[in-house]
Amino acid sequence: MSLESSTDTMKSAKRKEKLTRGLLFAISAASLGSFQTGYALWLVHNSSAVLLDFPNSTFERTPTPTIPKYRQRLLKMSTMIYTIGGILGAILIGYLVDTWGRKRALVVANYVNIFASFFVVLSRLTKELKFAIFARFVFGTSAGITFCVVPLYIVEISPPHKRGSLFMISILCLTFGAFIAQLISFRESLNIVTGAAFYMSLTGIVAICNIIMWHYVPESPRFLFIQQEDESAAREALKKLRGESNLEEELEEMRVESICERDKKHLNAVKLLSCRDLQKPLLSAVLLMMGNQLTGINGVYVYAERVYTNMRFEGRHIRFSLIVVNVIMHVALIIMTNFIDYMGRRFLLLLGFMVCSITCIILAVTLEFQAQYMSVMPYFSSFVIIIFLIGHMIGPGPLPFLLTGELFLQSSRGTAYMLSGFMNWLTRTLVSVIFIFLEPEIGPYSLVLFWPFCVGIFIYVFKKVPETKGRTFVEIWKGTGSPKRMQKKSSRKKDKSQPKRVK
Repeated sequence: MSLESSTDTMKSAKRKEKLTRGLLFAISAASLGSFQTGYALWLVHNSSAVLLDFPNSTFERTPTPTIPKYRQRLLKMSTMIYTIGGILGAILIGYLVDTWGRKRALVVANYVNIFASFFVVLSRLTKELKFAIFARFVFGTSAGITFCVVPLYIVEISPPHKRGSLFMISILCLTFGAFIAQLISFRESLNIVTGAAFYMSLTGIVAICNIIMWHYVPESPRFLFIQQEDESAAREALKKLRGESNLEEELEEMRVESICERDKKHLNAVKLLSCRDLQKPLLSAVLLMMGNQLTGINGVYVYAERVYTNMRFEGRHIRFSLIVVNVIMHVALIIMTNFIDYMGRRFLLLLGFMVCSITCIILAVTLEFQAQYMSVMPYFSSFVIIIFLIGHMIGPGPLPFLLTGELFLQSSRGTAYMLSGFMNWLTRTLVSVIFIFLEPEIGPYSLVLFWPFCVGIFIYVFKKVPETKGRTFVEIWKGTGSPKRMQKKSSRKKDKSQPKRVK
């Protein structure tokens, strides 16, 4: 069968596979890894919880300074160590997913989480801060792997018409993990005063359960068929995910994809960067991954606490207010999960970046006038923060990880995640460093620094990023580029096909 006839067959027969138990179980196993990442991420970054008490819980041999500046330095150091571990994890992605496979890479991430939890417990028993700091580094390494490999696996096993919704399940689990970390870190909830060491060690228990789940989950059929060239194993894996329906049709689609990328197999990072056909989608993936952090999301989280303090809430009420914000974000994500495969990726990305670019300016202004208008402005700032977070969660937050998997064919997808994931974590680190040094000098106007990046990426998405909803990887690959340019090309082809008029 020729390539043209195969693609025509796929276009004429749009699959509407049912969500089988095998597919939902595989999505659940992958999403549980995101849950662990969200759980650890909140405990590392949130300064209003027990994190600031964590260094003190490990210092019982020697006197520990308790002044706020020292504790803030410890928090900043912990955050930086976490992002450096994330960079290392992103670097390892390419080797892990293309050599060991997607499934084994996620199993490795779980073992890394268990290793980190061991050092958290060890820091509690020995009262040594160095073990706690090293545990944060290891947690970051696990997060660097999980952040990219989970969407990679879900993108490859999901049917095209449900790819976005199934991916959003992992994002819901990520935010739900942070939400659970918020709840159980309250000493009022469990009446436990052992500090963050106890809470962070719980990820090891979840990781053990996740490893057990992975024994019953198949490897990505696309990885087995295209990269391992094992059609029988791919057929068995696909049968576990889809049941008995449409196996031959999807295997034929993988065969077509293998033909399309026959000249682009076994690409490492250097070869991918030098391949002209893949430079445009790689640029899109890198810019979107950087935009995930360049919205100013970390700065907004920092100011959220201060806003609630200015509202004269007590410490306990501040934490409950943050929980309310988290619930609102979950509602927005649930709505997005139901509509992402109808509204499309481009619309949500454009809407998200537009909301973030507008609200970061408004928030900077309202924060500047907190003291003058104490009775009104903190409440307005709180409303703006909620709008910003919703805008980030419907676009720049999750969608770069989805689009990175959709813009590439099978053999180059792992390397693309490695490069774009590396840039995501590098940007996260640089933003943290810049914010740490600039925010004390210029205050809330540090949020204005992110506005040009939001606007620039908004323009790039509008002009260059294609729509990918409901399309196979081969269809997306053929249409990668400017949507307007693709429309012009199609109109030119129509004009050429029409007979010339005789004067």
